[in-house]
Amino acid sequence: VGHSLGGMACGYYLKHYASSVQDLVLLSTPSGLSDMMYRYFDILSLSHEMMPPLEQLFLDRYNINASKFSTANHLIGCGLDGVIVHDETDAITPYVESLQINQAWSKSNHIATKGLGHSLKDHRIINGICNYITHGELPISVRIDS
Repeated sequence: VGHSLGGMACGYYLKHYASSVQDLVLLSTPSGLSDMMYRYFDILSLSHEMMPPLEQLFLDRYNINASKFSTANHLIGCGLDGVIVHDETDAITPYVESLQINQAWSKSNHIATKGLGHSLKDHRIINGICNYITHGELPISVRIDS
């Protein structure tokens, strides 16, 4: 289970490392790293002039090109079953990014919510994810309006 950047890390891990993971749950996960970093800079009121040095740091230290880093691309051909949950009103990560990930990851189920925001803090989400993890049961699509 990965929320936001944790979901990006999950996608990267599955693409680059052998794993015994059987299922994946992504919650409010962004797809593009550079896009996410620019949004985060805006939230913190940081100058975009800091982005090129930060992107260079990612390249130098981790050999990651931030502009090409994409959760959707990491999950192309992913053989795992899984769930993507994203809120249409998420002010941190645009909803459309969950649709991009869902389109790239053929074995994923997409669940849209409305009114829960980026945190997705709601007992129905928590119970649904727990039910999926323990019993493998989750509807292909549900609509949760808070």
